[in-house]
Amino acid sequence: MSGNGCYGGNEEVIRKKLEAEDHREEVATSDARELTLQLLTSKGFSDTEILQDSPVEVASNKGGTESVSVDFLVSVEGSRLMAIKCSMSLESRERHVLAFARAAFERPVPFCAITDGITFRLISTSDGRTITELPDELPEKKALASMAAGQPDDAISKERRDREAMVLLAFETTACPRVEGSS
Repeated sequence: MSGNGCYGGNEEVIRKKLEAEDHREEVATSDARELTLQLLTSKGFSDTEILQDSPVEVASNKGGTESVSVDFLVSVEGSRLMAIKCSMSLESRERHVLAFARAAFERPVPFCAITDGITFRLISTSDGRTITELPDELPEKKALASMAAGQPDDAISKERRDREAMVLLAFETTACPRVEGSS
């Protein structure tokens, strides 16, 4: 090696590639958020039932709390119904939104979803079962609320909630931009 560091002097090229990749992800996620909001309103949810980026405090295993959020938290008549995460990494972020739905509140949110704007994977929080992956098959508001009534409403055990919180917080710490100065 000729003193050019472990990247052979290509740090700037690598930094630019990572910035470009982060920018593409940011634009695609923004598009997915817009499409998801349109989908939710087309299914009968009102603006007042759709919270965006609302922070929730989750107990940390280090003591204290950490602030976490999902892109959308949908409630009907004051009851949380569905937590939604928009990401281009459906497979890896599915576990993230599932952990949020199980750990963010004393009683789990009945449904969670992960979407890239094209695929909308609706998941039963209690058993992790995929209900649908097609946006057109997302049930209308009343039907989804009725389905939620059939879901277990019990709080999960403290041990289980703590484990889910650890998973959630692990995802939250990896959600930071990789390139200093990128947003």
